[in-house]
Amino acid sequence: MGTNSQGILKPISGLLALSLAISGCSKLEFETSDKLISQSDLISESFTAKGDYSDKSVDVLVVVDNSYSMEVEQEKLGQRLDRFISSLRGVDWQIGVTTTDVSMGNYGIQGSLLPLEGANGYILTPRTADYEQVFLDTITREETLNCAAEMDCPSSDEQALSAIMMAIDKRDTDNAGFFRPNADLAVIILTDEDEKSNGPDDATQPFEVQEHLATHLPGKTATVFGIISQVGDTTCADANGLDVGVFSRHAQELSELTGGVVGSICDQDYSKSLSKIGEVVVSLMNSVTLKRQPDPETLDLQFRPAIDVEYTIEGKKLVFSKPLPEDTKILVAYRRVGWDRYLTDEQREQQSSDDSGDDDDRDTSGDDDDDGDSKTDKDDDSEKERSDSDDDSTESDDD
Repeated sequence: MGTNSQGILKPISGLLALSLAISGCSKLEFETSDKLISQSDLISESFTAKGDYSDKSVDVLVVVDNSYSMEVEQEKLGQRLDRFISSLRGVDWQIGVTTTDVSMGNYGIQGSLLPLEGANGYILTPRTADYEQVFLDTITREETLNCAAEMDCPSSDEQALSAIMMAIDKRDTDNAGFFRPNADLAVIILTDEDEKSNGPDDATQPFEVQEHLATHLPGKTATVFGIISQVGDTTCADANGLDVGVFSRHAQELSELTGGVVGSICDQDYSKSLSKIGEVVVSLMNSVTLKRQPDPETLDLQFRPAIDVEYTIEGKKLVFSKPLPEDTKILVAYRRVGWDRYLTDEQREQQSSDDSGDDDDRDTSGDDDDDGDSKTDKDDDSEKERSDSDDDSTESDDD
């Protein structure tokens, strides 16, 4: 089985023989070859899983709630960066931090990245000296500490989803250099409340963020994660002094919409949640990038040797649900989106008929041995048709 870009299960067509379960935990680096045919014909590409993530990159945007209630949670997140980084397993990462304050007040940075504390610039990388301490010092916000007593706090109208969209809008200005062209995007939200505190009707909706990502960062795999007040966790809500029924609903829905995971903000230690987030980020590296964006209805996939794996289509990417064994061959055939734009009705009908015939052939041709069986079956069918025809002729003569 496979899934389309909306996450709905979609059967892989006849070329894919699902016979060998995946084993091991080898990682992906793909060699690729391709044969581009005419726009209305199939595009064929092939890839080989090589075994590591040395050529994979991820940009990690951390959206931290800097309202007065978040001092302890900021520190807990900052203290466990090592668990997140270790789970990335060699992926080239960089981190930027912004806040949920998008107001016009003193601390409203509206999606801009925070300057690093103890280092130059706004982007944390493996090359930043003592990067774990720099991250801790950056995410533990001075404006949050004792602000209630000083009557000078950041906005308590938290807007993590709006901050994500604003950060993207500043990709060529304040946040230049953060959203790398060939890198995936992972967003980690830390908050104990909903969008605009209690999720009113005018709060930014999860689907709006997803559409914003697709419009302004097309072709990029973007996944949202959260360490939040999970929906239905009344024990956590009570511990945080939240109103009954107020959870981080919008953040959780956005995470589910993009294939992410969430952890509880009430955990005493965020190690487990951050490790899980890192593992999911790495799993999204199990992908190949096609030359063109495929029409999902025409995409055909084959693995050599045959394996059992699901996939999603994310722009030009095919994202696999599991790591592929080293040296697995991935054969892809598809037509690009819009391939049938200039076809006449007659040509569309003929193409549909041809594709139907191709699928019938493929259903009997999982490998080279099956091709021989398929040919034999067709010969038998032809012989049977000739025999039936002779019988009909005989019956006609008798009449």
